Amino acid sequence: MNLSDYKCVWKKVHEEWECKKKYCINELGLQALLYKELSAKFPKKYVVVEPRWYQNDKPKYRPDLVMISDDKISDVFEIKFAPWWKGVRYKDDVGKLLEYQGENWKYYSRLKDTYSGEDDPLEISKDCKFHLVRVAKEGSAATEPMNISDKIILWYGRVSKNSEDDCWGISMGESTFRVEPR
Repeated sequence: MNLSDYKCVWKKVHEEWECKKKYCINELGLQALLYKELSAKFPKKYVVVEPRWYQNDKPKYRPDLVMISDDKISDVFEIKFAPWWKGVRYKDDVGKLLEYQGENWKYYSRLKDTYSGEDDPLEISKDCKFHLVRVAKEGSAATEPMNISDKIILWYGRVSKNSEDDCWGISMGESTFRVEPR
């Protein structure tokens, strides 16, 4: 899987968002669009919405989306969606993505709180991809350049008053917001 596969997914999400933006009004709407398109593009992977991640046997985080392949975590997504205002905080999401790459995590395939049997935690694959997805209003801090780890894939959407000026794209290991008009 390479960056072009993710770009195809993001293009479909953008097209669908353009058609339904008056209905896709929050992060859950974007999460649903991503779930649909990721599931379609990667049918052999299982997409999980907000699984509980444990650290020292205590639940700590719920990543927005996780993809599983061959009983291993292959992708982790944090989403920030705020196309109608500029005060978007995303640095906590970057911090979480970096923290997920640590070694003290357990990822259970079932909800540990409701499952009474034994369950081995899932492993993170060695080539796991970490994704920060951000859609924000033009002029928001979420659309400005940022220094990120080269292990994080940055999905971005900049929404402007005139949708012709919108730009959506994906970059990896770059510290700038690359403009890729449609």
